[in-house]
Amino acid sequence: MSAKLSITETPLPQGVQKQQDGKHNSGDEQKAGSVEVIDVLEWRCRCAGLAGPDQVLDVLDADLGHVRILGGLYGHDMVGHLKSINEFELFDKCLRFVDETHTYYYCKTPGLFDFERRINSSTTAVISQWFEKFDEDETLVRMRKRGRMDNPSDQYYQMTDDAIKAYWKSNGAEAAQIGTDMHAAIERFLNCARLADDPHEDTQQFRLFRLWHVEAMVEKEELPFRTELCMFDEEHEMAGMCDLVSQPLEWARDPEKRHWINLKDWKCTDKCNWEYLPFATEADRKSHDPQRMMWHTTQRQFRFDKKKQRAFPARQAKGYCASLVDCEASKYFIQLNVYKWMIERNTPYRVQGMQIVAFHWENTEPVVIDVPDLQRIVRNMMRDRKNEMRRRYERAREAAKKRYESDMELIAAQLRSLELHPTRPEQ
Repeated sequence: MSAKLSITETPLPQGVQKQQDGKHNSGDEQKAGSVEVIDVLEWRCRCAGLAGPDQVLDVLDADLGHVRILGGLYGHDMVGHLKSINEFELFDKCLRFVDETHTYYYCKTPGLFDFERRINSSTTAVISQWFEKFDEDETLVRMRKRGRMDNPSDQYYQMTDDAIKAYWKSNGAEAAQIGTDMHAAIERFLNCARLADDPHEDTQQFRLFRLWHVEAMVEKEELPFRTELCMFDEEHEMAGMCDLVSQPLEWARDPEKRHWINLKDWKCTDKCNWEYLPFATEADRKSHDPQRMMWHTTQRQFRFDKKKQRAFPARQAKGYCASLVDCEASKYFIQLNVYKWMIERNTPYRVQGMQIVAFHWENTEPVVIDVPDLQRIVRNMMRDRKNEMRRRYERAREAAKKRYESDMELIAAQLRSLELHPTRPEQ
């Protein structure tokens, strides 16, 4: 059952060939999953979609929505489609992610891990130490000094500290849920696993994603390679998740570039809007230059407060991140660079580009920020991370040894009581 292309769909690129005798026809040297997928009109998908793992499907079968290489169709009852055709063998085999607790585990894997155990930290937690943390109590003290709770025109007028904290928590939870729903809807879309009448697609964030998808993926023939890719680095005991791994069609067809990939991270925040990012002069406040996140030692920098509609001095990030301004975009820069570092250390893939793509409900267009290569910062951070973990486990080992010794002392004391009963009066 072959579907007619709509105005939003484009035909398959010229040069796409049919699979012959169930084998890939580009040569045995081309084994990458992406090449196998896009170079054939008919192929066998290994994921457990509605059609089943042994069903031969046509690329343009819109009713099953199974093999539209740019995503956007229906047919799967799960979002494992891209994972089934583009494997990251080590990550997929050894890593388990629990969504409810946002916790990563090493899976029990013969020859690698004898038993399942929790991974010590996420990339977000590792990165956070280099940036200023939001201190609720300190912020409230400053707000009271400025008389905000006594000002009838202020949103916090006559509110107690506990009430303000509860308000912040509620807003944070609501924003987090919106982001979670957006991520899930995008993941379903790119895996051809959309839901009929999905309310999460009827949002401004998702409309912005669709606009971005047409401009950045359909028109440029950039294929979704993996969504929500979980990754880890055993040597530094950390794990993370990248929202989208993509690959241009040109690279997928080129034997020398088939392991080249791009990374993208979705954000549902207006903190990535160019007018609110760091700037040194008013003229460049809306310039789309990622270098604005770099700290200037000879020039004063500012950030723009959306609510107060005024500029205030920017702060410098800490430690190895001191070459960056302390802001959300800088954290995302480091986060994507850590993903690049983990992928290139542990897989044959090589990251060529990284982007932050933000879809905020108040925006009229998606915000795309090209992320610079900051591997020098990541290497320094990871060196410290490994040393920190080594010290932490050495302390834990010593503590366990002491606990064992104290247990032995307790048992010896209990035996002495049984045998010598020193508290019993002499007869």
